[in-house]
Amino acid sequence: MKRIVPALLLAGLLAGPSTAALAGDGPKHGAMHGERAEKMAAWLELSDTQRAELQQLREAHAPQMKAQREKLAELRSAEHALDPTADGYVAEVQKIAEERASLRVEHATARAEQRQLMAGILTEEQRAKLAKARDKHKMRDGKPRRHGHGE
Repeated sequence: MKRIVPALLLAGLLAGPSTAALAGDGPKHGAMHGERAEKMAAWLELSDTQRAELQQLREAHAPQMKAQREKLAELRSAEHALDPTADGYVAEVQKIAEERASLRVEHATARAEQRQLMAGILTEEQRAKLAKARDKHKMRDGKPRRHGHGE
């Protein structure tokens, strides 16, 4: 019993922030992106015109990007809902995997197009400053960072 009470207290403390997030308390996902965008704009010393153009570009691409993310989530849910003992299970998984791969290509292409348009709004100095920061971010303690599964 002496061990259970501290374990339950610890579990409650650890679960507290996550349950608050699920309940809708705390900052919204989009608000966090807005704060990050504002910090980046200040760091790059963007003009008011540049800020407005970048905001307009983000808003124009947001519905497409959101729809793609939602479709990917639907496909993941559909795959998890399949019964592995059912006839045709492997064929269904393959069909879903192919659709997910195609959607990932579309999403990556849309992000690349948006990135290219955003780069066109920045000055040469701002692009150089951003590239330097990205290179620095890719390294940790003089070694390349590893993201995902060894990528």
